[in-house]
Amino acid sequence: MALKASILLLLMARAASAHAGGVPDAAAVNRGLSPGMNYGAIFDAKPPEGWGWVAKEGDFKIIAAAGFRGLRLPVRWDAEAGLAAPYTIDPRFFARVDRMLDAALGAGLTVVLDFHNFDGLMADPEGQKARFLGIWDQLAHHYRGRPRRVLFEILNEPHDRLTPGLWNALLPRALAVIRRENPDRVVLVGTADWGGPAALDSLRLPAGDPNIILSFHDYSPFHFTHQGASWVGPQSQAWLGTRWTGSFKENEDLRGDFERVDAYARAHGVPVNLGEYGSNDAADEGSRVLWTAAMSHAARRFGFSYFYWEFKAGTMAVYDEKTGAWRSDLKNAILP
Repeated sequence: MALKASILLLLMARAASAHAGGVPDAAAVNRGLSPGMNYGAIFDAKPPEGWGWVAKEGDFKIIAAAGFRGLRLPVRWDAEAGLAAPYTIDPRFFARVDRMLDAALGAGLTVVLDFHNFDGLMADPEGQKARFLGIWDQLAHHYRGRPRRVLFEILNEPHDRLTPGLWNALLPRALAVIRRENPDRVVLVGTADWGGPAALDSLRLPAGDPNIILSFHDYSPFHFTHQGASWVGPQSQAWLGTRWTGSFKENEDLRGDFERVDAYARAHGVPVNLGEYGSNDAADEGSRVLWTAAMSHAARRFGFSYFYWEFKAGTMAVYDEKTGAWRSDLKNAILP
């Protein structure tokens, strides 16, 4: 225990020294993330079939030219890693991700590398723990020399058998793995129970680390944002026609989520990122625009960075790759 405490103190001292030398703190990095965009449903798709969308280096220039500053890159790392120790990630997959990362950085974007869709960990946290940490050991080593405009997100939306208690136990272990070679890399940490604000009270953030951003996802009201969404199940068909009008009650509910997150963040001294929000295109366009504008405005008002879900893939996309055009009303609802 004494050795672990000494290592933690050393890492904290190194981080403090970096800040004294002019390295931006997590709050400053967070301010440079938004408006942000998720580049989803590509590297996080289930292999080998994928979901039909292809990563293109030119996408990041399109995103940056529209006024976006941050990019969240969800990656299903476990699908390209060995099943036995040392859980080696396929170097060809690393090369593919790196090519897109280089293109995004070259376009001037700040990038969050997110560990996405590790279904095995959700189903068997104890059995997959060593693999999860082994993959993070590789990621931390591989990206150790990258600029501070590359951020890590430890895990997307812990859920199922990865309970809040188990997530609280696993989180500091993953962070310690990252900190061995990335002492001042900014790291995003989300909540259990699918990443929403409801699980905030159960989250125990690792103490003493100045380079953490709290991230949460908000798709409420779910019956509106996920109406007609096939991945939710047949019940989503019953929600078709649900509207969002911006009524006093609707805005009060929205503000309540943000106030809850803000109170937690202030109590723990961490900046906040709204990592995902978006609505399915089965909803009417007017409601989608109103809701998206309200969410984006609330994030700015509370000082949260924010990433819209999603760029070009799936039914929440804000860019139409077939026509090469933005859905302008929706895009403008995201931007300041």
